[in-house]
This record gives sequence, C-alpha cells and structure tokens, in this order.
Amino acid sequence: MADYFLSLNVASSKQLVDKARGVFHSRGITTWMCTDIDGGDSFRDEILANVRDAKVFLIFVNEKWAKSQECAFEFNYAMRKNLVKNTPKIMPFVIEMFDMEKYPHVDALLANCQGVFLNSCSSEIDAFKQIMDKLQGVVPMKASTAAAALKPVPTKLSDEESKEVSIVRKSLTTKGAQTLPSGNWQGYFIDGRALRGKASGSKWLINVSMNFQNSNHFTAKGQDEIGPFMFANGKISGSTVQFAKQYARHRVLYEGAVKGVQMMGRWRLESSPSIKGEWAMWPVGGGR
Repeated sequence: MADYFLSLNVASSKQLVDKARGVFHSRGITTWMCTDIDGGDSFRDEILANVRDAKVFLIFVNEKWAKSQECAFEFNYAMRKNLVKNTPKIMPFVIEMFDMEKYPHVDALLANCQGVFLNSCSSEIDAFKQIMDKLQGVVPMKASTAAAALKPVPTKLSDEESKEVSIVRKSLTTKGAQTLPSGNWQGYFIDGRALRGKASGSKWLINVSMNFQNSNHFTAKGQDEIGPFMFANGKISGSTVQFAKQYARHRVLYEGAVKGVQMMGRWRLESSPSIKGEWAMWPVGGGR
C-alpha cells in the first residue's frame, strides 16, 4: 500500500511529478503512479487496486488531466471509495491555471477539497512541502531519509471491481458510438446546503438501475439518502447528457457530459434553480 497515489496526465506532468516524488520519498512518504507498471491487459486492475488501497489520492491538476477519460475514471473511483470508506483522502494540486468551470468534475473537486495552487507558492519545493503539511494528519512525515522509490506490490481486485474494470476497458477501447451498459450504476451528487445532518458541500451517494433503450435514450430507478427516484426524459446527444430526477415531491434537472462510460455534470432544483451542484455516475459490477 502506498501513502500517496499520484494521479496525473503523464505526457504533460511527469517531470514535475518525478520532482515531487523525490521530495516525498525523502520524508518517508511512499508513492505510486501509473508509470510504475509495465502495461498489459491488467494495467487498469492494478491502477484501481492502488487507488483503493492508498491513504491519499493526490491529483496534479491541469487541463490535460481534466480532459482525460482515464484520469476522470481514476478520480471518480477515488471519490466512490472516499464516500463508502472515508479513504483515500482527496487532495488537488493545481499546477496550471485554466478555465476550470468548463469541467464539472474539476469544479466540484476544487469547491469541496482543500488543495494547493502552484502559482500561490514561492517555488515547486515550497508547494511540495505545503502538500505534506496539509496531509500530516493522514500521512505523518518522517525525518529526512535517503529517497527510495516504492516498488509496486501486486494487489487483487474483488470480483465486483474486476467487472467494473471490464466495463470501463471496453468503453475506452471501443471506437465510435457505443451503447452504455444497462444495469447497476453508482455515483454521487454534491450539495452546497447543510441538509439532513450533512455539512455544506457534502457528497451524497447514488445507487441507480439504468436502462438504455439505445445509445440516445435511457430511464432509471434508484435510491439515495433523499429517497427513491426515477429518471425521466433521459437523452444523450453526442457527448452531452440530460435527464430529470423525479422524487415523490420535487424534481431535479441534470445535465452534463458522457466521458467513456461515465457521466458527469451539474444539477439544479427545478423549483429553485439557484440551488445547484455537481454530480457523477458510472457503471459498477452487474451491468448487462
């Protein structure tokens, strides 16, 4: 198990991440990132197993990370594990300024997780130290030691997790239009209100049974901590998605984007549009 799982767009961020790893390792903090594996058919299994087992999910946020379907899947998987297990702790490290409101998952991440901005630090080293300081309660620093890279230890996914990876693998390797899988989906929405004993900005878990008639239309039934609901008027056009979430006494309007087999975007209360937040959903084991 690594202390920090490092989520990054390799092509644009690896040089900076390698510097950060050197500093983290020198303080006795172990790390793991996707380049620690050789590839092959099982590489996503290994990535998700390491996300699941890490104490911290540290994200090197830039626009290429925001655009990546693979990175978005890692992020939502970490969010799911954080919801159900309260770990890993999620920490954004913003290494580039860009129009973050274009990307709902980035907007939600920065609104709800305390992070570090590189442009607010005196140097890269200062930024790395700030990260370790903020995470001291989760992963205590040790006295300076000789830096040593962590050799990845193979870990095994559960049967349900393996099914989830299989669905994602098919999505990310299929060219052109594809029908999303019906069956069990899970996700979350974020509400800025203090509601039902939850603090402002809390994440609420969603469990949904999705039914895709074709690549453009879907319905669903589900349950969350608000109550039972149905999806009405579910439509997908290109990469955009919209639907209405109907509870017994109120309706919530959802819109967003399809990224691989994930959906993510923003919601608003139909009767009070100023009440709004972010959401994401993805298929889990049992899709058909």
